[in-house]
Amino acid sequence: MNPLNEIKDITNKLSLLIVEDDIDVRGLLTLALKPFFKKILEASDGLQGLDFFYKTNVDLVITDQQMPKLKGIEMIRKIRSVNPDLPIILITAFTEIDVLIDAINLGVNKFLLKPVLIETLYKTVQEALTSVIAKEKALMEQEYNVLKIKDEFNLLQKKLALNKQRVLTRNDFYYKKIDTVNDSTWLINTKYIPYDILSGDFYSIRVIQNDAIVLTLMDAVGKGLSAFVSSSIITTFLNYYIDFHIDRFDFLLFTKTLVDYVVKQLTDDEALCIVFLFIDLNKNIMTIVNFGMPPVLAITKKQEPKIFYQDYLPITKCEEITIKNSFTLDDIEKIVLLSDGIYEPQYEDCLIKDLIKSPFKTVFIENVLKYVEKNQDDMSIIFLKKFNLKPKWSKRFSINSKLQSVHSLINDVETLLNEMNLNIQFVVESITAINEMVMNAYEHGSLAISRIEKNRLLKEDIYEETLIEFEQSVDKEILLDIRWYNESDIDYFVYTIKDEGDGFDTQIINDTIVDSDNLNYRGIKITKGLVDEIYYNSKGNEVLLIKRNII
Repeated sequence: MNPLNEIKDITNKLSLLIVEDDIDVRGLLTLALKPFFKKILEASDGLQGLDFFYKTNVDLVITDQQMPKLKGIEMIRKIRSVNPDLPIILITAFTEIDVLIDAINLGVNKFLLKPVLIETLYKTVQEALTSVIAKEKALMEQEYNVLKIKDEFNLLQKKLALNKQRVLTRNDFYYKKIDTVNDSTWLINTKYIPYDILSGDFYSIRVIQNDAIVLTLMDAVGKGLSAFVSSSIITTFLNYYIDFHIDRFDFLLFTKTLVDYVVKQLTDDEALCIVFLFIDLNKNIMTIVNFGMPPVLAITKKQEPKIFYQDYLPITKCEEITIKNSFTLDDIEKIVLLSDGIYEPQYEDCLIKDLIKSPFKTVFIENVLKYVEKNQDDMSIIFLKKFNLKPKWSKRFSINSKLQSVHSLINDVETLLNEMNLNIQFVVESITAINEMVMNAYEHGSLAISRIEKNRLLKEDIYEETLIEFEQSVDKEILLDIRWYNESDIDYFVYTIKDEGDGFDTQIINDTIVDSDNLNYRGIKITKGLVDEIYYNSKGNEVLLIKRNII
């Protein structure tokens, strides 16, 4: 076995200098060692070899002793005056005792006896390179450790930056659906894919007095720290302004005030693209003001596209603002706001087609990412869907808040889905998600057991018996609606679970979803991974799960 094969990944990076006046021996050495070295230099005498050494970065020298112009030992002496650590192999004979002594004193690493045998050559080269190999491995390990530390640092910085961005971002409809006064249900969902640790894309989704919504999506021109700082400052002011004026909110005044503030924050070489979408749920009207952002795309009930292009160029200076675009929502079924990481003019037709055939955000994202190149810019999407489609099939279950009733319900639903000849994986994932949400409704909704209390009961191993004890004094129902839809040739099921408890603020989930080590709301985390989308009502006592059928 050739020992050089074991270190070929290292020798392939090295240069070898062979100094030998015998053309046949020199050719043999080169032929034998060429597969293992990046570069081999051949010199026919010591003087030429020394010249190669001075002009080239050499990692190993193999030299004969008896050569014209400059003998091997003299060449080595000059090399050692420049590089005392360079590995050197001397080809010699036992009879040259004085040469051997001089060579040892000069730190020659190894000797090759004439005639040179190939197997001996390979072994001698490996042994001569021991120090080089050790240094290379140490360097590789050091580089690995440095990269590992950098990766860990970057991950920490990314986590901190994303956490900061999450804190600054306000989404009053986080995991929530909107039930309007005209019996419509709107689903609002977002998707954010950062290009770098720090992003210039920010959004805000705010509710105004329970009957209006302000959606803002912005993109600071540029990438990295500068864009992040500009967008974060502006987002902070935006949300502060809405909080302060929430009882007397005026959309036109809001946009004018924000633009004026933006102008004061930007440097001469900066610009901000931003789109505002104001939805009046009582009047069923939306108003758009767009500064340099991609157009707002919408789809009507008749599956016809509507494209609302920008009103103004990106913000760089003050300009007079007039509200140009106000439209009725009566015939609008879907609306999407995009950053330029998703939207390009050449993609517009594809985006519209995908918006038409995508019943909800998850499908839209999957379709878009098939042709939009990721990691070229920050990608942000706000997806709105009016959910009022009639199902092709539905079934309702109602149970009292008893643990036994919960188990019976899950068994009944599993039997039902299996009888419908649905995909086994789909059934298993659906049952798991439904079970998690029904148990949440039972434990935290009907019985009002807090998550802290639940953790304590589990730790003391008295959880189930406590549930049975508590349920004796509870007279509350849990409803489960199962609806089957077909939209744009996509089959999907909607599971709605509702309890009669006090509900909870879904903003709390935001902290636990981001922090993977936080075990609170474990059931919601599990369910989120099993279904396509999840929404709660404003009270937090009704959850809607959307899951595509697996064909």
